[in-house]
Amino acid sequence: MIKKFILTFWLISFFVFFSTAAFCMHYDPTNFPNIGDLWINPVLTRPCLTKKFWRKQSGDHLISYSETGLTIMKLKYFPARGDHFETKMELTNVWNFPIQLLRGKIKYSNDNSEVLALQDYKNACYFWHFPELRDTTSAKERKEEYDSLFGKLVRRLKARNSFYEGRAISIYDLYLDQDNHIVGLQFGFPENFSLKGNITQKEFDISWITTPLDLSVDEYEFHEPLQRHNANISGRVIPYYYVAPSSHAMPIEKTIVMLSGGPKLQYIGEYSSIIKMFSDAGWATILPQESLRTGFGWKHFSTGIGEIGRKNMHQLLHVFHDAIDKGLITNTSQIYFYGRSYGGFVGTLFSVKWDDLHKEAGLAKRFNFQLIMAEASLVDLSPLRPVSFYLPFIGDIDLERFRKIFMPLHNIKAGESLSAPLIMIHGYSDKKCPPSEIQEFSQKLLFAGCEHSLLWHDGGHGVQHSTYSNFLLAQAQAKETDNLERQIGLIKTF
Repeated sequence: MIKKFILTFWLISFFVFFSTAAFCMHYDPTNFPNIGDLWINPVLTRPCLTKKFWRKQSGDHLISYSETGLTIMKLKYFPARGDHFETKMELTNVWNFPIQLLRGKIKYSNDNSEVLALQDYKNACYFWHFPELRDTTSAKERKEEYDSLFGKLVRRLKARNSFYEGRAISIYDLYLDQDNHIVGLQFGFPENFSLKGNITQKEFDISWITTPLDLSVDEYEFHEPLQRHNANISGRVIPYYYVAPSSHAMPIEKTIVMLSGGPKLQYIGEYSSIIKMFSDAGWATILPQESLRTGFGWKHFSTGIGEIGRKNMHQLLHVFHDAIDKGLITNTSQIYFYGRSYGGFVGTLFSVKWDDLHKEAGLAKRFNFQLIMAEASLVDLSPLRPVSFYLPFIGDIDLERFRKIFMPLHNIKAGESLSAPLIMIHGYSDKKCPPSEIQEFSQKLLFAGCEHSLLWHDGGHGVQHSTYSNFLLAQAQAKETDNLERQIGLIKTF
């Protein structure tokens, strides 16, 4: 009886797997039924997502995303008759990745029956669209409420302190009253990520997200403005940010390349305190934004799926060349790298495949990094991770083959030195990038004769300490860091 039950179960599972996978791989975009949370199901995720299309019904709205952009369809009483309103727009915000779009990026009415606003992203800042769906509160009215509060915010900031004037402002959230009118905004600054605030018609407040320094809100300065530049790669535009040395610092012709986590997270200011530390010391900063991070909507974003370790690395090389050609990098013998999480992956991959990546991209190597600092690095893709984690990395390639070709752990070459001195910082309690993988990577480097440094801390995915920016700058300046290591709780194994 038990054997019969097991056999029946496996036959049913086999049928469901192949029928659903085949269904997703051969869908007709013009006649695609609502299949609910398809991206959460590992059976459905990979073939559907690589086809760049998904669809979900939420309340009386049908929301879909494809090569044409985002479509929100307002269903009326007889959807079977095709009785609906719809709006289309091509968002720039790559958080429209299916796993994340419906988690806070769409603002619903209090009863979840209306789509009131859509969060988008441009130049390191969040802002909001107001689609016209013929709902009870008009899009025009919502836009006017939003613009009124935003204008009031700009005036209040200017009146409070001159260093707020002209700063980039990111709007994280909208506050609604019981009638779904916009009555408040939550805001922040990509050039000082430690500050956030709220504004309503009656109240105005700025506070700390974190307290890295014992300063009042009005004593803390911003780093220099983020300047957006674009690298053109065969007709495709890859944006990146440049931050000049501080206006009161003596420029020293050194550049730090910083790469944040991801690979599908756009830069919103999380490195602002580190940038300020380097900028005040006379350094310039480059922050690349590859296809999966930001840019120009779904078509741009979708080109990055499956390209991690491959063409996304080539995009970074093109960004570096573009910055050199434009004179943003003034001294190619003084370029340094810092990356966290996915950025740490890039740093470790650069350390073992720098020359090979240039050959693959068909680009001449114009510099070597003087130092690579890789924090909370991803160095392998364990098969134990859920498919939704590694899907953006591998695309259609077999996971095991991808690991061998493109992951740092499997690209160490015996007898060859690293492309740059490598410092790795990792947490014993890191759940996203397992410490065991970093330990194995370090041991393989030692066995291959590749010198490097590995520092551990008791925390999780990344260091959280007020003097960490000082530590990174001191490392880049080749200064003594023993006291800073003790303060932060870093333990050097070798």
